[in-house]
Amino acid sequence: MVEINKDDYGMDFEITVTENDGTTVVDLTDSTILFKLARHRSTTDKISSACDLVTAASGTCKYTFQEGDTDTAGVYKAKVLVTWTSPSTKVLSGRIETVKIVA
Repeated sequence: MVEINKDDYGMDFEITVTENDGTTVVDLTDSTILFKLARHRSTTDKISSACDLVTAASGTCKYTFQEGDTDTAGVYKAKVLVTWTSPSTKVLSGRIETVKIVA
């Protein structure tokens, strides 16, 4: 679990995208990556924004928290949605992180 203080922003949340086995990294070359953060058990995203690649071949990307992203304390789930231009496929990260925003 990652803990973030309420109203903090500017820090990077780095994610390694893996296959369902949790260890085999996914090559992110020629992909776009969307970071999603939603309250636990909610179907509405608090954040749905582009991620930056860190190292495509190593499956790493990052999202930098913006002002307003952490304004509501609670427990959230974070995941990424990866889309490749060719062939057109989508994959979710093999692991969903828990993020706790504390007051």
